[in-house]
Amino acid sequence: MTLAGSAKTIYIGQTVTLIARIDPAAAAALRIESRRAGTATWVTAAELATDETGRVIWANDPLVTTEYRAVTADGRSVSDIVKVSVRARATVKTSAKTVRKSSSVTVSGSVVTATSGGVSASAASTGAARVILQRKRGTEWVGVRTLKTSSTGKFSARVKMTSRGTVRYRVVVVGSDTYLGTTSNVVAVRVR
Repeated sequence: MTLAGSAKTIYIGQTVTLIARIDPAAAAALRIESRRAGTATWVTAAELATDETGRVIWANDPLVTTEYRAVTADGRSVSDIVKVSVRARATVKTSAKTVRKSSSVTVSGSVVTATSGGVSASAASTGAARVILQRKRGTEWVGVRTLKTSSTGKFSARVKMTSRGTVRYRVVVVGSDTYLGTTSNVVAVRVR
């Protein structure tokens, strides 16, 4: 028996499609089992039947990095494991697009993980996401401040504009054992 996934990495909220095949081809009952990152126990995610070609297709929206396997109803045949890594989502914005030198701007945004709200609480591990606010200097991104998100995934920081020109910010979300880190969009502030 084989099991294949439509993607190895997805962003939280996206769907992965799994295709199981039994050889020789025949209609058969099987189950898809899943194991969330950081756990040792396999649980039944779906009980399905293959078509006459020995194939079954199943779609899922994992909230955290998850491993899957297909198992025949009698338990005699088990597929290889397919791991689907789930990446967090992050957005960032500023309180102003143009400011005077020596004034401050609030850089804020949100991070979506299984623990940050807006998704099923049953999937949540504990703890806020850690984000690193970065500023672009030349061709390099330099850390300005490390922040933790609230329980709803929000963050904000005030930064003082110390030089004229265009200043660009982004945040990098630090991954965990249940999701991959990510980088947000880039925002620009013009300092006069």
